[in-house]
Amino acid sequence: MWADPVEGPRANWQLHRRIAAISPNPIVRAFYQNLVDYLEAEPDDPALAAPRFDPLSPRRLRLHLDIIAVIGSGDRRALREVIARHADPAI
Repeated sequence: MWADPVEGPRANWQLHRRIAAISPNPIVRAFYQNLVDYLEAEPDDPALAAPRFDPLSPRRLRLHLDIIAVIGSGDRRALREVIARHADPAI
């Protein structure tokens, strides 16, 4: 599903929506949910241009699987590290 040009992005946004939904901080949760809504609705907005990377690459899939594992572990240091990796356009 991840490599599918339609289902892959849909799965990515579903994952990010779920992460937003489980945030214990209501302000962060609302901000994240609204940001995901906007990014999904306006993927070509130049004001929010993301670094160029292949969002459906196996490396991006591995990164998202790592995010899931770290959230489940509750390790805040590891969570900060995986979030920083998520912003890296080389991944």
